[in-house]
Amino acid sequence: MADCPKLDTMEVVHAFGLNHSIRDTVIGLDMGAHVLSVVGNRLAVMSTEPNDDMVAHMQGAGGEENTTGPSARFLPHLPHVVRVTAVAVDDRRRTLAVCVEAKLDADEADVLQQAAADGSASLASIKGGVAEEDGAQDVVGDGKKMVNEVVIYNLVTKPGALPKKVRTLVQEREHAIGLHEHAPFVAAAFSMDGQNLLAISGFPICTVVAWDWKKSQIMFTSDMKHSVTKISFHPTEASMYSTSGPDHLQMWRISNKQLRQAPQVKGLLHGEAYTDHCWTHDDRLVTCTQSGSVVVVEENEQQQVFKNAHQQHRP
Repeated sequence: MADCPKLDTMEVVHAFGLNHSIRDTVIGLDMGAHVLSVVGNRLAVMSTEPNDDMVAHMQGAGGEENTTGPSARFLPHLPHVVRVTAVAVDDRRRTLAVCVEAKLDADEADVLQQAAADGSASLASIKGGVAEEDGAQDVVGDGKKMVNEVVIYNLVTKPGALPKKVRTLVQEREHAIGLHEHAPFVAAAFSMDGQNLLAISGFPICTVVAWDWKKSQIMFTSDMKHSVTKISFHPTEASMYSTSGPDHLQMWRISNKQLRQAPQVKGLLHGEAYTDHCWTHDDRLVTCTQSGSVVVVEENEQQQVFKNAHQQHRP
């Protein structure tokens, strides 16, 4: 029997459209020269400049280098990951957090979650080492368990190198039992000093998990009664952060490893869906609504509302 010819392998090199299932699909990495995009359960680093060191160099049929291909490089596949659910980058663009849903054997998931609850950095990080060694793909079948994980990448790399995975954080517990009640992380944020990371799962569980991510240690876990779509740390007060969502805009304080609700923002209209928000460096909170208005909050009180000028022209 004649030897079969060697077949070329196919690699993902480009993607069209945006992933609308998560917020912040595209994130600037280094002064706009590169952006990170979520493509299904993969991450791609794309260059905004031609002939960049980080562009993907495709090999042509004759082995010659082709520098006219897509200016994107895909990060290595994350084993067992079903989908990416949220991403966050620290203020200095040095660290990237990628929230994912992973489907694991029930026994392995229980060990990892218990390790996270015990604050064991070595055990809580074991998932990354085991999965990378066996090179497994997405796991399917019975006896599996969905687990929320946060994969941390170092964005400070050598010229031309991709972000480097440094650790995997695991949510210690979920109140829901069974795959049908599993709630993935929907939002995440770094503190201004980049030391702490907050992630929050979606409604109806809405569990906030706070990590000292460099130690792989969970600082606290707390439940909320609100549907949250965005979370942000205060720019100067490390213990304060804000959340927004449908009929929800709220400030919180972290005190003695516990979550404490700050007084409600005065003057807010009920029934508004707050789709996004951010802090300015002079301590103002600026938020957008689903109706197209922009609201400015100062000293925990609504001060200005810029209404959607085009609302009356909509069909």
